[in-house]
Amino acid sequence: MKGLIFKEIYLSRKRIIISLSIYFFLMLICVLVKLSAVYGNLRLLSEDAVRNAVTVTFYLAVFCSVLSFAGFIADNINSDIVSHWSNFQRSTPMTEKQVVGAAYISTGIMLLSMLVLHIFMTLMLCAVFGETFRSYYIPAFFAFAFIVFIGYAYRLFCFYRFRQQKKAQFVYSVTFFCLYLSLCFAAYSRMYVYKDKASAHNAQLAEKMGLPSDAFGTMDIGPFVKQDLIAVRDLIKSYWWIIVLLFITLTVVLYFVSVKALKRPFDLAGQITQDKKEKKSIFSSLSEPKKAAKGDDS
Repeated sequence: MKGLIFKEIYLSRKRIIISLSIYFFLMLICVLVKLSAVYGNLRLLSEDAVRNAVTVTFYLAVFCSVLSFAGFIADNINSDIVSHWSNFQRSTPMTEKQVVGAAYISTGIMLLSMLVLHIFMTLMLCAVFGETFRSYYIPAFFAFAFIVFIGYAYRLFCFYRFRQQKKAQFVYSVTFFCLYLSLCFAAYSRMYVYKDKASAHNAQLAEKMGLPSDAFGTMDIGPFVKQDLIAVRDLIKSYWWIIVLLFITLTVVLYFVSVKALKRPFDLAGQITQDKKEKKSIFSSLSEPKKAAKGDDS
């Protein structure tokens, strides 16, 4: 089991180094923006513009830079395909539960390492930018880690289920593309709700002032967006344990279905071995000796 865990971490070392380099490069840019706001050309702008730029840079550093840690995930499926790891694994006494469990444990270790590093760097950013470390930062980081972990677990299941890289990648991509379209459709439809609420609010305000209903041309949807964000925050604060339970349940289900998929024989998984035909050029027949005709003595 230890060897399997170290194998996953060893194969991910290059992606980890690249991800760390990108992460610290983004952090350096954010710190340079802060230094420019204090000592550089950015301080020549208005006070409100400088404050807004520094605030946006801080939140980008805290929440968006964590996306660069995708390389921490032990996504070594392609390496396993190239090295024919599944054939070697079946010739050893390792069980399917150990193989899948090692992939999950190694991924969890790397994600926890990422979270510890990111929390430490966030504390340093709060000191540099003069911001307060909010209590919701840590749950937000853990939520990101859970989502990434489930995405990796689902991709692992697709590979074990189909045993073909292209087919597994296609199913994985289609699934998350459908989720992306669903989120876009939900956000787009919600924007129409905000516009309807804003237009109704403008009509009521115009009626109170004795003006035509279309007197206010601009619609401010900011207060309604803020109301939804507050509602989502209160929902998460009240029922966070349900969300955690759902994530854990989904992880356990993906673990068991991955183990079951890995246990299937190759023929049931669609692994059909085909004899590769030898490729011949149009001139190859000239160099080959002709076969004796039927009835020849030699």
